Amino acid sequence: MVPEPPSIRIRTDELRTVREAMRDFGSLLTELEGGEVEKLVLTQRNRMRAVVVSVERWSELEQALAGTRRVSGAQDGRDHEAALPPDRPEIAA
Repeated sequence: MVPEPPSIRIRTDELRTVREAMRDFGSLLTELEGGEVEKLVLTQRNRMRAVVVSVERWSELEQALAGTRRVSGAQDGRDHEAALPPDRPEIAA
């Protein structure tokens, strides 16, 4: 059984194929940084595969999530800003 795709709001101008992203990543970053789009949803074989957001937007999302966790009391005691997946050292750069 195939899992249902996540439900997110996407504008047509936010959709890009993985191939487009690989070929023209610089201009996509310019669109994000310039505020032309809030996010880019990358698709492959007609399936959503990833969402790309600017560093500023990511920070906003993390702060909003941290606020939600504090309110709900679901803190796990870890330093979330420093927590990185152990198998992804390139993220730490």
